[in-house]
Amino acid sequence: HAFVGRDDVVREVRQILRQPYNNAIVLYGQRRIGKTSVLHELKAKLPQENAYLIVLFDLLNKSNWSLEKVLQALANKISDVLEQEKDVLKQKKRDLGEEPETTFRKFLTELLENLPSEQS
Repeated sequence: HAFVGRDDVVREVRQILRQPYNNAIVLYGQRRIGKTSVLHELKAKLPQENAYLIVLFDLLNKSNWSLEKVLQALANKISDVLEQEKDVLKQKKRDLGEEPETTFRKFLTELLENLPSEQS
């Protein structure tokens, strides 16, 4: 309710997301300047405009995790978000196995290919 002063950032993100093949975004800055607030504002507003599925994944305190553990947690978070959406492809928790990077790429590619056409 008290989101102020960041409309320019939200506007910029919306503009970038409209570009289907050039829409990677890195939001960075010093601590306590409102990065998480921007993400929560986007989570609240983006699904109203389009059928975006928002997955917030915080890397704070995960710097000592192995890549396998981070990818596993991210795959589980994505699955959790999809489970909450009633008309979206249902995903089970995944064990990324012996080759987590390759398996995660396959998981993400398959998921994106099977989303309904109106979902992003």
